[in-house]
Amino acid sequence: MNFKEILIGIFIFLSLTLNFDFVYGDFDNLSHHSIYVLYFAIVVNIIGTILKIGDRTKIGSILVATSIVALIQLVFAGLIWSYYENFTIGVSDSNIFNVVSMASGALVANFLSVMILIIDTSRIKR
Repeated sequence: MNFKEILIGIFIFLSLTLNFDFVYGDFDNLSHHSIYVLYFAIVVNIIGTILKIGDRTKIGSILVATSIVALIQLVFAGLIWSYYENFTIGVSDSNIFNVVSMASGALVANFLSVMILIIDTSRIKR
């Protein structure tokens, strides 16, 4: 067992689950989405991306790419939330849809990252 691979796997799955936790619920209902879950999803994605950067395989580069895509979309979701909070009346049911739709794109990227990890792990010969 390689500790770094275990750690990368933990952060890949944690990124997916936190992202799903944020997106889950009605897209246009603010009470179903927490800024804290979005914040933790961003932090975990940052850590996961940093851990993946050292992998020099082709699969590793694809994992880094999916992680960067998810991170960009989550950061934009956070920026949109921040914009609504600081420069408009506030985040409401009518504009939370934009934040959740950006996070949904990140959810797809995190899901692909998990699928790539599972496929790569199943190909390893014992």
